[in-house]
Amino acid sequence: MKNANGDGTVIKLSGKRRKPYAAVITVECIQYFDDVTKEPSGRDKQKRKYIGYYTTRPQAQSALIEYRKKHPAYTDEPSNEEPSQIKEKQPVFVPTFEQMWNISYKLHKPQWAHETERNHLKCQRKCESIYKYRIDELSYEILQKFINDYANTGKTIGMLRLMKNHISLVCNDAIKSGFLVSNPISLVSLKATKETKEKDALSSDMIRLIANSNAKTANTLMILIYTGMRINELIKIKPEDIHPELEYMVSGEKTEAGRERIIPIHPYIMPLIKQWKEKPDFRSDSTFDHYLQLDLENVYHADFSSHYCRHTFASMCDDAEITIYTTKKIIGHAIPKSDVTGSVYTHKNPEKLIEEIKKLPCPNDL
Repeated sequence: MKNANGDGTVIKLSGKRRKPYAAVITVECIQYFDDVTKEPSGRDKQKRKYIGYYTTRPQAQSALIEYRKKHPAYTDEPSNEEPSQIKEKQPVFVPTFEQMWNISYKLHKPQWAHETERNHLKCQRKCESIYKYRIDELSYEILQKFINDYANTGKTIGMLRLMKNHISLVCNDAIKSGFLVSNPISLVSLKATKETKEKDALSSDMIRLIANSNAKTANTLMILIYTGMRINELIKIKPEDIHPELEYMVSGEKTEAGRERIIPIHPYIMPLIKQWKEKPDFRSDSTFDHYLQLDLENVYHADFSSHYCRHTFASMCDDAEITIYTTKKIIGHAIPKSDVTGSVYTHKNPEKLIEEIKKLPCPNDL
C-alpha cells in the first residue's frame, strides 16, 4: 500500500544487502517561486533523511510509524521564512479504524460467503464508538473497555467472539499494511453477561400447531422442519434447482460439505415446495424473522428461531431410525474422512435419500 504524502516511504536498495529496506522521511520540502510572477515555479526540492535499514519491508514500515509518533512531522507555529523557501507542512497519516475497515472490506469481500459478509457488516455498525480512533491508537485498554461495554448490553459469548474476530481482522490487515506492529485485540478477554440459549428440537405438539395454523410463517417453517435447511438457504434457492418431479432440491452454500447438496423432498411438503418454486413466501431472511416474531407472540405463543427447525429435523430422523450419516448428508454436516463407515454413506444417490426421508411421519402422526 502506498503511503500518504508526509508519511515517509520504504525504499528497497540495490545489490545484495543483509538489510535491503530503508525507511526514509522527508524532513524539508522547499518550494521555489518565480521571481517575477511570485507563482510556484514547479521546481520543488525535498530534503530526505534515512532513519534506518531493515531486513523486511514490514519492519521498515513499523519503524516509520514509531518515528512519526515520536517526531511530529509539522508544527502549527507560524513560519518567518521568505516566500522563496517555504517549508511545507507534512501531515502524519494513519487510517482510523473506520478507514482501515473500508480497506479490509474491499480486500476480503470477494472471498466471503453471504453470511460471513453480513456478520462483519453487523459488527462494524456496532463499532461506532471506536470509528475515529487512529488504528495505532487502539490500545488493549480501549478495546477491552469497548468489549466490556458491548457485553453489558446483554450479548452472548458467541456475539462477543464475532465482534472480537471482526476487530482482529481489521487489525491484522493494519499490520500487513505497516500501520501496526501487533494486534491489540488478541489480549482482550471475553465475558458474556447473557448465557447462550440452547437450541432445542420443537415438540410434536408445536409441529402440529404450526402445521394446522394459518400463520404467515407456517409453510416456511414446515419446509425447514422436513428438510433441515437454513432459512437463508431456502430463500436463496433458485427455481431451476427445485425438481419436484425428481423429488429433490439442490441447495446449500455455508460449508464445503453443505454446498450444492441433494435435499430430498418429503411427500408432506411437496405441495409447499411447488408453491415456493412458483412464488416464494419470503424474499429475505430479515423479513421472515420479522413475521416469525409476530407469529411467535400471536399464534405459536412460544420462543424459538428458524434454526430450531434444523435440530427438529435431526431429532425426527433419529426417532425414525434414519442413520446419522444420511442425516448429515442431507443437512450438510461433514463426515470425517477417517470414518470408513461414514465415507460409504457419503456416496448415497438421490433415490436412496428420497427413500430414507419418507420414513419421517407427517405432523398429525407424530
